[in-house]
Amino acid sequence: MIVFLIVLLALMLLLLFPIKLKAKVVFNLLSNSGYISAFFFRFKVFLGKISLAPTKLILQTKKKLSYLYFFENKSKEDFSEIFFGDLIKHIRLNDLRFIGRFGLFKNCLLTSLCCGSTMAIMGALYAVLNSSRGQIPSDIRLFPDYRHNTILICFTSSITINLLAIIRSFITTICQYSKRSQKNGN
Repeated sequence: MIVFLIVLLALMLLLLFPIKLKAKVVFNLLSNSGYISAFFFRFKVFLGKISLAPTKLILQTKKKLSYLYFFENKSKEDFSEIFFGDLIKHIRLNDLRFIGRFGLFKNCLLTSLCCGSTMAIMGALYAVLNSSRGQIPSDIRLFPDYRHNTILICFTSSITINLLAIIRSFITTICQYSKRSQKNGN
């Protein structure tokens, strides 16, 4: 009986307390390559290489190659798109950092103007994000590089989500997907 109560208590704590992940995106615009990683404590959960094409984002992991299309008009969404769209609403950002390095060789004026413009744009995006999701601690750093041609950006964030929100999103998605399939079937 005591073992059952301990397991039940552990399950309840797991459902209520959030899971904390650390995510990082590093991208070099000049070489059109980068990577996305996610860690749970110090354990790697996800690692993939990314690159951009004119209409899609290419994500390559060890096992498969995936494409995310920017301008695709699909009337039907599949199960995973509905699920992750609903799940994103429940993710909390705890700490958001933008670190970048920008430089155009032998053009200090353009390097400085681009750094200032990028800082202003990122500040505006953080203001919009803070107004829609609540106050998020953030840090913006952009370093000019006057000696090399480089455009390197890095986003780092700690995200939390609890298991109860994942289960709720899954059940909501099942209900929406079944209603949509019944509507299209009749």
